[in-house]
Amino acid sequence: MSTAQQEARSIALDIKRRIEQGEWTDKLPTYRQLAEGEYRTTQATISKAVQTLRVWGVVITRPGGSVRIRPPKPVRVVVPGEIADWTAEDIGTEEMPTFSWIKRELDQADDATVWRQRRLLKTGDGVLCIEDIYTVEKAHSGVVGPDGGFHCVRTWIPADEEQKLLGMHDFVPVLALLTRTEGAVVVRIFPGDRVEAATRD
Repeated sequence: MSTAQQEARSIALDIKRRIEQGEWTDKLPTYRQLAEGEYRTTQATISKAVQTLRVWGVVITRPGGSVRIRPPKPVRVVVPGEIADWTAEDIGTEEMPTFSWIKRELDQADDATVWRQRRLLKTGDGVLCIEDIYTVEKAHSGVVGPDGGFHCVRTWIPADEEQKLLGMHDFVPVLALLTRTEGAVVVRIFPGDRVEAATRD
């Protein structure tokens, strides 16, 4: 990543933080105001930062340069082949494949911890191998937590204990996503998937 890209991403993360804290609720200031008054950078860099925010789903760009803040939308994470069982509470929920969600959370993390884990996901079409599964330091507050469908929350555990945790359903194939957030490990269990070896680089 180039220096310009790093600067744009850093600004995007800061704008996202300020939106989450309620500093901006409807729309962002103009590119000029952000460039000259807030971040002391070029409008081109601000434009790249806004593009990043748009990819993350944080803002919506309008014709004429107006940048609207997108209302937060709950995310329902699904495994390959899962058929969504929608309820009234799910209306307005964004459905996202597991791997896409993890990659997005990693991209938005301030300090991402990358774990290289080899996963085998059993699907109707055979076995799909995913080489890289990522966990992040800070994930979306609307996703991480007991109400987000996660199986359990534990304090930080060493690698040997992590192995025991991954094997706690010895006779039930599962996929466990370990997410470090606020000093805890959040474990999401997806019944029907199999975890092979999880190794830490």
